[in-house]
Amino acid sequence: MNGEEEDTLSKKNIYRAMLDKNSSILVKETSNRMFFILKKDLIDYKMHVFASEAPISNFILSDEITEFETVIADKSILEKEVFPFQDKIAKIFKRSLDLISVRLCVGQEDDHVTIDENDLKKVDIKPSIQGLKEFLLTNRSVIGFSVRKFDTKKGNLIFLETKLNQAFEKNEIKTIRMKIIASLQQRGLYMQKHHRPFGLQMYIVINLRKRSDEISPETISILKQLGIPIDNIQFRRNVMVSNWQAIECELRQMNLCNYLQNQFPKLSHSDVSQIARFCQINDLGFDVSIKMATILSKSKEERYSKKDQGTKFLNENEITAAGIVAAEYFGIQNIEVEKELGHKLIRKYYDEFNDYV
Repeated sequence: MNGEEEDTLSKKNIYRAMLDKNSSILVKETSNRMFFILKKDLIDYKMHVFASEAPISNFILSDEITEFETVIADKSILEKEVFPFQDKIAKIFKRSLDLISVRLCVGQEDDHVTIDENDLKKVDIKPSIQGLKEFLLTNRSVIGFSVRKFDTKKGNLIFLETKLNQAFEKNEIKTIRMKIIASLQQRGLYMQKHHRPFGLQMYIVINLRKRSDEISPETISILKQLGIPIDNIQFRRNVMVSNWQAIECELRQMNLCNYLQNQFPKLSHSDVSQIARFCQINDLGFDVSIKMATILSKSKEERYSKKDQGTKFLNENEITAAGIVAAEYFGIQNIEVEKELGHKLIRKYYDEFNDYV
């Protein structure tokens, strides 16, 4: 493993969120890429399962192993799940998802034939989800769709594959893919939980190029329109982490000092110790200490940029002034000031620090 691969792995971040009883999302993030894997269990739709011809067909000059069960998924999945997603894609990108593979069942449950994407191409049906939609609108005899590929290595029955692969100029999105599959490895789970031989799942996989640590507002808006409320998910995670940090920092002053030192490198050990002491004396919370550190760090940075080094450590007048400004920001009034401090200096710094709020 080279250095670049080690760096990518060390920065990998993975987390998961449930969106509702049938939908979840997995986020995989590295230093330069981000994947959103949206999964929806299609357990509310009908499926028909029959024994297939695989016990014989798999041993007759076949280079492709076929599944041992013929599974037909109801066409309402296309109408209620796939086509609405295509409509969102068309509205946002003015494009259609490309159709990679599908196998349609035409006729009745016990009297049907199958056609796939190659047959559609022969009659000039555009190989896209929009083309598939138009075909179904004019052919009411389609009852559903069946397994198109059997991925023996991964244990997946693949019913539908689509993709949108183009240069997205105004956002970080690289590719969008949609699949409908049934996993043989999860078969026992569905049998135990839902009393069904298979669990059909729709996956939407969005691949992003990371241009910075933050996703652009435009991309966040697009993800929300596609059913991925990433801003809400990240907010919930950040609140959870912040709450834990706040509790830990308010329990022990040393924890607060270490946290401030790590988050605000421009502040010295003496600076963060004074901030922690001020908050402890005045019974101020974690949020106030963060606001104080932010104000004082900005003040130090501006002084250095102007070549005005001043004193290396912040004095008590500066700490007190920053504390009053930070407390007032959160609606806390009447912070007591020690008599021996210079009230005029505190007022001077107070006016200066208000510009950093």
